[in-house]
Amino acid sequence: MSNFLSKTGSAIAIIASVLLVAVPAQASLLLGKTVRLSHDFPAMGANNVAVDEVVGPGIEWMTGYAGTYQVDVSDTSISITFNNAGGLWLGCCIFNGFHLNDVGNTVASFTNAALSSSSFGFPAGAVTFDADNIYVNFAAFGPTPAGGTINIELNVNPAPEPASIALIGLGLFGLAFGRRKPA
Repeated sequence: MSNFLSKTGSAIAIIASVLLVAVPAQASLLLGKTVRLSHDFPAMGANNVAVDEVVGPGIEWMTGYAGTYQVDVSDTSISITFNNAGGLWLGCCIFNGFHLNDVGNTVASFTNAALSSSSFGFPAGAVTFDADNIYVNFAAFGPTPAGGTINIELNVNPAPEPASIALIGLGLFGLAFGRRKPA
């Protein structure tokens, strides 16, 4: 019995030491990934104008549609700034707006894309998403002001932490080791 307690104590000490040094995984969401930025018109997925860009510091798409807006994609957000006043988007069609697509299927599935702020009252319901796409429908709003911004926060399904997986493995190893009978 004391041999079992000794082995169990060793396993607990190993697990505790792993927990003390384990650092949560900080995988990037979009940083360094290639995404397709497009202006879709007259429907979602129409890709009227599109560019593939690697997400990094600075503005990824300067011209938007006909130079009317620019897009800055960071690791967990999208910022759209309108270059000039106008852009009569309202009532033109079912969809007239920005679309971000995970081209190479390198981003975990989007679980949320929500309007975090707008400098001019852009409706939150105009931002929609599915597992691989983010849509911002300008047709849901009237003329956009010069310098007006829309900010969108993104979330994805979290990947399992390597430390958690290692901890489970250590626990299973400890159970197997603790059950072994001496010869």
